[in-house]
Amino acid sequence: MNKILLTFPLLIFSLNMYAQEKITWQEDYQIQPAYFQAITPKKRIEGSQRFYMASIVDFNYAMNAYQFAFKKNFNSYVTALFYPASSWLEEGEHTQELMQLAQVFFDVTELHARRFRKRLYEAKNLGSGSNFYKEAYDEMMKEYTKDQATLNAELTMDNIAEVCAKWQEKVRAELDVLSEYCKECKPKKRKKKKKNQ
Repeated sequence: MNKILLTFPLLIFSLNMYAQEKITWQEDYQIQPAYFQAITPKKRIEGSQRFYMASIVDFNYAMNAYQFAFKKNFNSYVTALFYPASSWLEEGEHTQELMQLAQVFFDVTELHARRFRKRLYEAKNLGSGSNFYKEAYDEMMKEYTKDQATLNAELTMDNIAEVCAKWQEKVRAELDVLSEYCKECKPKKRKKKKKNQ
């Protein structure tokens, strides 16, 4: 069996990427071959078709100390992004399957953005310092890296559609569970449990 070779960044932050056009994840957005705008490597690997997808979970906020103290919902400050100018695709007979796979990767990016938003919401309180997000970020990075590695390990050129269908179902189900942690959403306030006296 020929293994499919996939290359993509984990979570990359650089000034170069911030200057580029970026696409924010949306429920109905579909990745297309034309969005892969970077130059494809000249050397091809026989029996493989590759792509590189530059997608990140971006967390960026700026506010004064008073605003920060009373800010609980950071959903709008966490964004799943795709950078077309840094992404490339080797066109070939499996292009459509690779687009399905790219969509799964972008959806996985949004899934981890939602998990991160949820952790931020749970971690932030009135006495939080400006680095309150660090533990949530580190945890999200570990999970994101693990999911990408697991997905890659399951793939061959012959099973892309099957693996994509499995992951799409799994990811979409969890996106639904975490629906209140979409970028534009406001999580419901949880009632504090009363301690028994």
